[in-house]
Amino acid sequence: MLSGPSARRIDAGGYLNDESTKLMRKLEKATLLLIFNNQHNKAKNRCFILVEYHYTLSRNTWINLMTLTDVYENSKYGDFSGSRTDIIQQGGTLDTQETANTCEVYGKKCATKDEFTNLIRTYLFD
Repeated sequence: MLSGPSARRIDAGGYLNDESTKLMRKLEKATLLLIFNNQHNKAKNRCFILVEYHYTLSRNTWINLMTLTDVYENSKYGDFSGSRTDIIQQGGTLDTQETANTCEVYGKKCATKDEFTNLIRTYLFD
């Protein structure tokens, strides 16, 4: 049986593995969508990947994260984070509220998911 610092390292490793497993299970349950699209851009001689991740924050709210990255340089070219909340009003009508928290492509700020999508087209589809 180990004692001293070695035993503590083993215990800490076991703890981290247990906590990591718990976190992964929570994330897996909350994940709604995880997709990617990659494209080699001949004009820029770069390979870009767009990763899109949606996860549940609460019963009526989900988060959308999108990141555009240059695969060769591992540098981020675009970043979007936003949320969507669906609220059922009296009478059964659905009210949807969308918010963009972060929206930027290669230094250019944007305000909506549609603007982000339009800005990344030159990297993925030209």
